[in-house]
Amino acid sequence: MQRISPYVFAGLIKVKPRMSRKITYIPNRIIKSVKYVTGVDLKDIKSKSRIKHITEARHLLNYCLRKYTYLTTKEVGKITNRDHASVLHSKKVIESDMFYEPQLYRITSSLKGKEIKEDTNILKVKEAVLEATGVKFKDAITKSKVRALADARHLTAYFLNKKTELNVYQVCLLMDRDYSATSKSINRVDQLQGYDSFFTEKVMEINQLLCSDQ
Repeated sequence: MQRISPYVFAGLIKVKPRMSRKITYIPNRIIKSVKYVTGVDLKDIKSKSRIKHITEARHLLNYCLRKYTYLTTKEVGKITNRDHASVLHSKKVIESDMFYEPQLYRITSSLKGKEIKEDTNILKVKEAVLEATGVKFKDAITKSKVRALADARHLTAYFLNKKTELNVYQVCLLMDRDYSATSKSINRVDQLQGYDSFFTEKVMEINQLLCSDQ
């Protein structure tokens, strides 16, 4: 059985294109972006599950791997544990259903925003949240549900979105969270400041810290 060279995934070799593509990405980068947007792991996509959100993620990954790489439909099928016909079916489903347009936009946006430079404003937000909450950025972005860490996570997402040039999709990538979780964090702070004493106090404090650094 023919196997895909691991070097293809590392982006260390070039594969001769079978068709013209203006934009290409490394397969691993696409897999990661689909996970950020859908919240579905590759192991679940490769499974035989027909659960709706997993099936949708599978169609999206098949489509994007075919569109944004030089892999053949057979090679894409090996990644998602499907055959040539399934990959072609995913393409038809994605292109004929308007439902997938928002997800495709989020995936392409996250792909474009993958290379995030740690500019001064991003570092200032991280430092201000640390000073106000006592929580380091690396701890805030964990999956922990501890209240203090979750609150710091919400505040970090909110200020990265409001006080830097990052869009929501780039914030997702920086914080290793999917779109839904990141949006909820930003909206939570937006809704609670002015009503919840903790968030009201912390938003004011962080704003003051950011202003004093300017």
